[in-house]
Amino acid sequence: LVALFCIVVFLGILSSRRVRRRPFNIYLIFLMVPDICFSVFCCTSCALNAFSGHFHRSGCGFQTFYCQFAFTTNSWLNGIIAWEIHRMLKLSANTRRYTPPPQRKVFSHCIFVYIYAAVLSSVTLWDFSWFPLMHSPVSGLACLIHDRSTTGSTLFFWLVYFPLFMGIPAGYTVWMCYDVWKRGLLPNTGRNRQLAIFFVR
Repeated sequence: LVALFCIVVFLGILSSRRVRRRPFNIYLIFLMVPDICFSVFCCTSCALNAFSGHFHRSGCGFQTFYCQFAFTTNSWLNGIIAWEIHRMLKLSANTRRYTPPPQRKVFSHCIFVYIYAAVLSSVTLWDFSWFPLMHSPVSGLACLIHDRSTTGSTLFFWLVYFPLFMGIPAGYTVWMCYDVWKRGLLPNTGRNRQLAIFFVR
């Protein structure tokens, strides 16, 4: 259902030239692609496992990659969107005009995040024995990147890897919401309020 909903919205944006040219809608498109892939791949792998009656470990590496890729792209793209909304609200509060980023800048942001996420999501697939992280089924739910149950590995995961794929953008987004609330940057009415609330949700 999630994949179907995302596909409908995705096609709806692409079908309108006026809509897809808006910078924030471009961010939406790039946000939805990993979600669609994640939902489709996850549904397919779960169905294959259910029909065969056992878990296929041969697909663990691929599942790790698409799960981690979806988490990382969503975290960082939402962080970039939060930064743009924060900038928009600060300018509006100072009665200054906000100019959305040009399409080229938006595309460069999104492509860079995709490349960054692909590298970060594939680190355990390189099969380096010295690397402190590994991938395997976690709590019987899905194959994910995690520590090797040693103190050094656990510290590396939480102090280095977690901030790189989710901690930094999530922390910034939380701070941004606090700053908007503390300084009263969210207007009572208008398009900027609607846009900010839509993306924060």
